[in-house]
Amino acid sequence: MDHVNPGNSGERLNQSPELVNETNHFGLGELTTIERKRQYNATLPIAKFAPELVAKILEAHYEQWSMNQSIYDWLAVTHISHYWRSVALNTAKFWSRIPILSWDENLSMFREWLSRAQGAPLTIEIWLPDLDEDDEVILAERVEAYNMAMEHLAQVRSLHIHLPETLLPQLRWPMSSADILETLWFDIAPVPSGPPPFDLLSVLSPMPKLVALNLEGASMLWGRSFFPGSLRSAFIIGSNMRPHSFAAVLENLANAPLLETLFLQSAFN
Repeated sequence: MDHVNPGNSGERLNQSPELVNETNHFGLGELTTIERKRQYNATLPIAKFAPELVAKILEAHYEQWSMNQSIYDWLAVTHISHYWRSVALNTAKFWSRIPILSWDENLSMFREWLSRAQGAPLTIEIWLPDLDEDDEVILAERVEAYNMAMEHLAQVRSLHIHLPETLLPQLRWPMSSADILETLWFDIAPVPSGPPPFDLLSVLSPMPKLVALNLEGASMLWGRSFFPGSLRSAFIIGSNMRPHSFAAVLENLANAPLLETLFLQSAFN
């Protein structure tokens, strides 16, 4: 279990005379609305939960969130009470899943969540949807967010990337630092009339702890040896796989003796 240190928030919330004294100190004749709510919340059963139990509930909520939901759906649980928020701020795992979805505030959010994760293994989900070629400002922001995430790849256990194929050559691929990466998921939107296909395997170094690999819409050169020995599951839907040889696939599979599940679709164009 992740270490939880809620500080003295729980005790402070249950000591209503202190709240009264604090308000009188500032010249207030009665509790403010926020303080009254905190005082009332401190009397509820959920305010009596041990911080370890609250942390477990927060982690379960974290596991159920999906990318088709709002970030605010995720964070709503931290607004149950001041005590719950205090526990949340000190529950590293709750902040260790970092979605990069919108671009007006994502860079500052990424830095803040990374700090709150306190060195815990990360799950990073990056969504880089296609956009007009002339929108260079937004493109630069998205690439900056991606590159910032890649700077912390050594801390990432699960990496999900959704992007158009045209962006692949413009991004950094420091995969050699992915020492603890266990799950790698690429969802690539092919561009039929675009530039020549980008060979994704040419930039992916073997990852020593990779267990699950999911490549959708990827261009690959099957003759390149990539499957790591730790791999247990591979799900590959190709867009422009080459060459037309099943022998090359078998050669890759020989490098993955622990492989239990293999799904191939459109793998030999």
